[in-house]
Amino acid sequence: MLLSDRDARRLRPRRWMLPVGLILLFIILFWREVISVIWLFWTIGITVLGFEPGALPPDLGYAFQVICFNVILGFLWVFVSWLILASSQALLPVRVPLEYAPGHFRLVDRFQEIYRTAFHLLLSIFHVHGRTIFVRDGKQIDSPSELNRQGFGVTVVDFNSAAVFEEQIPPPGVLRALNTSIMNILVSLGLVDKLESPRVRGPGIIFTRPHERIRAVVDLRKQFRIRTQVPCYTRDGLELKANIWVIFTIGQTPDTLQVGYDGEFRRENLRTLTWENLPDTGRMRLAGFSDDLDDADRREIHQYARVAGRLQEIGEYMPLPAGERWPVFNPQQVFSAVFAQARGVENKLVSWGDLPTAIASELFREVLSSVNYEDIYKGDDPNRFPLPGIKARLRHAMRNNGILSYRVVLHRERRPLQAGMEYDLADLRVSHIQSLRNSKVLRDRGIKIISSGFGDLTPLSPEIWEQRVDNWSAPWVREMDTLRAEHGLEVERIRSHARAQAQQQLFYSLKRLFEDGNLTEEALAIRLYQSLEQAAANPLTRQLLPANTLDMMRTIHHWLIPGGEISRFLQGLKE
Repeated sequence: MLLSDRDARRLRPRRWMLPVGLILLFIILFWREVISVIWLFWTIGITVLGFEPGALPPDLGYAFQVICFNVILGFLWVFVSWLILASSQALLPVRVPLEYAPGHFRLVDRFQEIYRTAFHLLLSIFHVHGRTIFVRDGKQIDSPSELNRQGFGVTVVDFNSAAVFEEQIPPPGVLRALNTSIMNILVSLGLVDKLESPRVRGPGIIFTRPHERIRAVVDLRKQFRIRTQVPCYTRDGLELKANIWVIFTIGQTPDTLQVGYDGEFRRENLRTLTWENLPDTGRMRLAGFSDDLDDADRREIHQYARVAGRLQEIGEYMPLPAGERWPVFNPQQVFSAVFAQARGVENKLVSWGDLPTAIASELFREVLSSVNYEDIYKGDDPNRFPLPGIKARLRHAMRNNGILSYRVVLHRERRPLQAGMEYDLADLRVSHIQSLRNSKVLRDRGIKIISSGFGDLTPLSPEIWEQRVDNWSAPWVREMDTLRAEHGLEVERIRSHARAQAQQQLFYSLKRLFEDGNLTEEALAIRLYQSLEQAAANPLTRQLLPANTLDMMRTIHHWLIPGGEISRFLQGLKE
């Protein structure tokens, strides 16, 4: 017979059953000593009230020693030892790595973490703890029963996430001053963190204060967002649409651009440098310059380059450090992303995760508004497709809008750098890595743009496609008509030349025929017909004659000598 849920809940063990059972067992085992100690406190109480005390038990001292020994060493010492052991080994990973623990405070910090964990474990045993929350992959996970809990809580944040906490104002009341005093004592004992609102914490275990709540959680991994069917207008007024996508993060260090001067040391000559390592030579080749810096960044870099030498921040060339493979927690970036929110349509707040696609859409419209529709697919250079260059403009504009670092590369003798040249590392000097600080929408929010772009450009009107096909095919059609006309002219020239040769051959044949004086009129007619028939039977000549030439020759044949008389006549001439 199955029990109902209500009966199961009734039979479920309660937290108070274990301590009550232990107390009853202790009373049963040491009932005489317990009675003696109770009698002692009873005697003290009635004496204070003015009554006559009774006689004390003779074994009161021994009973008091037994009770104190069992309570202090038999219970408290074992309980505290178990609490510390469980806190340091079994429940929470509170070990402080040696490489992160500063100096002689390593053991102190480790012990503080252990007994803070023991304090929260004790609160959990008596069921007076606060909210227990787990943050995984940028999402807050907790049970519904934990939502309204008050007290000291615990938040566990995984390696891919970070959390922002803020302190709520406690409700007014008589006990507010007492609560404040108790909190100050706990802070001085190291059991509670100092008041810091808001505060940003990365991966690990965070012990929260009673009135502290999570403001936001963020994902430190790479983020991908896409905005579909974004409209735009070209410079010639054609409306297009495309999908805009952005890959970004707040969990990486900014990329470092190597910049230098292409010519004189002037602001407008600042360019991004692309280097190629030459293995086994200790040299580097300057592959080229790239003009992809905006005016604000170029101005800031130039101002720093002018004073870097006087600040003694120019040193020998060193390779750039390799990027981090795992998410990096930067409190300032997380704080900026959560609290520096922008306002979008209808004055609504836009979260940091939706902001890059909004900026990319505006830059996409700006880039397309400076290009004619035909120039997107056909530029001045027939060997170069212009669309990748347009996408590169959007990619560079988005990269420059996020967080970036730079360092200036100079020649040791202050000579201008030249593309394609090879340089020894000893001939190059570089500045310290500096962060770009001028204000940008994404940069102010600690967002790094990894990549961005747009998909196929689709016109809203189908007539634009037809016009584009016509414009694309017009040169080919014009070239085809030109070639057809040229070949037709050549055919007519060849045909006229062949006709002239056929006429000349016929003329020579007839001339020889008429110059022969031995032929009679009948024979001359027959020979003339034979010459014409031979010329008409030639395949090369037949192509130049009208289609009814053979019919005309047949008619002449019957007209000159009807029936088979011509054959007999020709046979007689041969005899």
